[in-house]
Amino acid sequence: MGSIAAVDRRYIEGFLNARRGVIHGAVLEVQDDTYTMRFGEDRVSRRIVVDIDATNPNATLVADLQLAGALPPDSYAMAKWLVPRWVCRSSTWRSWVR
Repeated sequence: MGSIAAVDRRYIEGFLNARRGVIHGAVLEVQDDTYTMRFGEDRVSRRIVVDIDATNPNATLVADLQLAGALPPDSYAMAKWLVPRWVCRSSTWRSWVR
């Protein structure tokens, strides 16, 4: 892992650790469920791993999140403050988050 990725991970993990109490219920994570397992612990009732790569053995859902309609509408409730602003502005985000 490069030094930039290591710095990113430090901030991401610190952010998730500080908000671990809101990670519960059905949780969707991209590529694997590492953060779901680590920060959701026993509060998570369902783990969904989404990936565009159908050969990913961890994927429970194959979808291209850049495409509007990739996920069923109103299928995942998320706290918008957990997601960067640029994602909230995208049409894809608005199509699958209630």
